[in-house]
Amino acid sequence: MNLELAQKVLEVSEAQPFDFVKLRGRGLAWEAQEMETAGLVALSAAQYDDPDLVVIKDVTDAGRRLLKVLRDKATARCLKRVLTAARVPSTDLEVAVL
Repeated sequence: MNLELAQKVLEVSEAQPFDFVKLRGRGLAWEAQEMETAGLVALSAAQYDDPDLVVIKDVTDAGRRLLKVLRDKATARCLKRVLTAARVPSTDLEVAVL
């Protein structure tokens, strides 16, 4: 999972006054699915209509915790180094953040 992209997606999702956010971009749906697998967001079923469109219904508590960690630059750098060195699968990301 691209942590920089995950941070941007989480920030955009948190900033929306609505209950959902639609994002369009090549490869973005795949990254969002990785984020859903890691327990960071909940996706809408509408994502399957267009491969470049993803609808995020909600940011989970784990997603909010990860965003808080990533906003601190020093902590984010350390987290990225640890996850890269340990080759942590995206499905274990939530556990690593806790």
